[in-house]
Amino acid sequence: MTRIALAYALFGLALAFGFRAHLVQAMLFVCTVAGVLELLQAIDPGRHARLQDALVKAAAGLMGIAVGRIVLAVAGRVARPQSRQPRSSSKPKGLGLASD
Repeated sequence: MTRIALAYALFGLALAFGFRAHLVQAMLFVCTVAGVLELLQAIDPGRHARLQDALVKAAAGLMGIAVGRIVLAVAGRVARPQSRQPRSSSKPKGLGLASD
């Protein structure tokens, strides 16, 4: 089961990288795939379909998506660091006003 959970985590990671703007759809897709593939095991006489297995696979896929989103957020912050210098005022100085 550990290898299968790892596969679903990598699947979720790939979805997070490939579909950055579609978080909810990626989450629904990984859960749907886990459930449908587990249900398809009921057709094969040598296999068994268990809800617990489907939930583990879905959770592993969702964790993969979460890790992918974290990696993308950190990479975005590293790619464009924000300066720590205070911004200067956009008002022109020396216009003879009392507040100058």
